[in-house]
Amino acid sequence: MKVIIDRMEGDNAIMLVGEEAWEVIFPSALLPPGAAEGDWLELTIERDTSGRREKESELSSLLEKLKKR
Repeated sequence: MKVIIDRMEGDNAIMLVGEEAWEVIFPSALLPPGAAEGDWLELTIERDTSGRREKESELSSLLEKLKKR
C-alpha cells in the first residue's frame, strides 16, 4: 500500500495511509535513507505465522516451568 510522509515530529514520521488518510506514527530511524516529508513509500505488511508458532512454543515452555515450581 502507498503511504506518504506528511511531516516529521521529533524522532517520528507522521504518515498518511489509505484514502481515509489515517495518520500513522512511525519511527523515523526505520525509514529508508533520505526519506523526507512529501515522499511516497510502499508499505508492505505480512503475517508471520512461523514467528507466531515460535513464540507460542516459548510461552508454553515457560508456563510448564512455572507449573513445576
